[in-house]
Amino acid sequence: MKLQHATFGIVLAIFGSAFAFGQVGPAYGAHVPQFVTTGQVVNASSLSMSTPPITLTMPGSAWMKVWFGGADLPNGSFVRVEGILDGFHQDLDVDAYEKWEGTSCYFNGDSVRVSLQLPPFSTGFVTISGVDAGFPSVVGIDSICGATDDRVPTAETRIGRLLNSGGSAICSGGLISANGVFMTAGHCIGGNQYTVEFNCPPSTVSGAVVHPSPINQYPADSASLAYTNGGIGNDWAAFRLFSNTTSGLSAPSVQGFYNRATSIPLIGSTTRISGFGTGAGVQNQAPTTHTGGLSLVSGTRLEYTVDTTGGNSGSCVVNEASQLVFGIHTNAGCTASGGANSGTSILNSGLQAHLATIIQVPGIHQVSVSQIGAAGNPITVAVTDAPPFSEVVNALSFVTTQPLGTGPFFGLGAGAGSGDLFFPFTLPVGVAPFHVMVDGSGDFSVTIPSAGSFGTFTFDIVSIAFNPSIGYAGYLGRSAVVRATIVL
Repeated sequence: MKLQHATFGIVLAIFGSAFAFGQVGPAYGAHVPQFVTTGQVVNASSLSMSTPPITLTMPGSAWMKVWFGGADLPNGSFVRVEGILDGFHQDLDVDAYEKWEGTSCYFNGDSVRVSLQLPPFSTGFVTISGVDAGFPSVVGIDSICGATDDRVPTAETRIGRLLNSGGSAICSGGLISANGVFMTAGHCIGGNQYTVEFNCPPSTVSGAVVHPSPINQYPADSASLAYTNGGIGNDWAAFRLFSNTTSGLSAPSVQGFYNRATSIPLIGSTTRISGFGTGAGVQNQAPTTHTGGLSLVSGTRLEYTVDTTGGNSGSCVVNEASQLVFGIHTNAGCTASGGANSGTSILNSGLQAHLATIIQVPGIHQVSVSQIGAAGNPITVAVTDAPPFSEVVNALSFVTTQPLGTGPFFGLGAGAGSGDLFFPFTLPVGVAPFHVMVDGSGDFSVTIPSAGSFGTFTFDIVSIAFNPSIGYAGYLGRSAVVRATIVL
């Protein structure tokens, strides 16, 4: 299959300037056009082959991202991009190439290698059209509420760093649904390719961003994007993320997601904003957080006394008590002597209308584990009302909790040594009752003979349904988490 991708010019402008106090981060990189190609490569052997690597170097660059001008990738082939500094690599087959819109993810350091991997008896090529190269960014517009910056580092998993093509701005945002919807500010939208990074490391001492591994970088589904850049109270954007093209997992299955508020908290409620605002040294556009009070609700305009800086635009505005997201941070306004920062309510009608089109309403089916009698009697695992013809994974954990329905694997308890949670996902389809395909009824039941007298076991189990045509990216619904006790 032949793929083409247009190049674009050097981008250095900071977008979003129509609103002087919008809090996008400053420019942190630039696009540098190049032209290198493998030419048409023929593999006439019965073994897979790799072309000699093309090394791309931008001396002094903190990081690099590769842009491709086109590729011919037959079935079984892929482009491998490797960061020389960290040793991380990304493999782009036809599907991944299209989802990344003809680009790679981000690699730390000033050099990357690119090679083409071809299966036996095939031909193909890849062309490089340019690279994005990174540099330390200057501190953006501050909006610290009071005399000191009280933000602290955070390990919050649900927030992501939004990077636009060309390196012209950094923004923040958060996951808000089980099918990977990412919400941010409308004035953060610019360029023609978007990457969201999670679990971001501290920056370098000089303030250059450090990118996480490819397994923590997700391309945006641009077809699902809608946004409005209409000023405070009407400044929003939302889109779905594709599953990670290295792990195959969706962002919310790994990172969790915020539940959305249906009403706005009372004035004075403790409000948290976590994101990637500018700061000194290692905290520059690395994950930080702060809380303050909600000070104003006027229509869909929100104001609060929470410290933010440039790059915090798009951060979820969260009610600390309920952990529900009720807004999007967009604008500066705090000073050392007063004022407030501001954002857009999640109840904005345009935002709500778009979310209704891109957030799947999860289906709820049932899972049960039953055993009649004592040790040695059979154990029955049953699923009912799952989506017809779906792929169903029944995951369990012997680390029992009080699940909330969010977080990794939708709240199912996990802990050290809890491999029980993960092994159903790696078993091939057909290993009942853990990984099965249901028929048009959406039901199945498997009875398992007991193995003998080993004692009483209590565990949590959840049943998760996926669209088998697109794997874990196609989340369709889940059961409630059920606690079961059996005697073996």
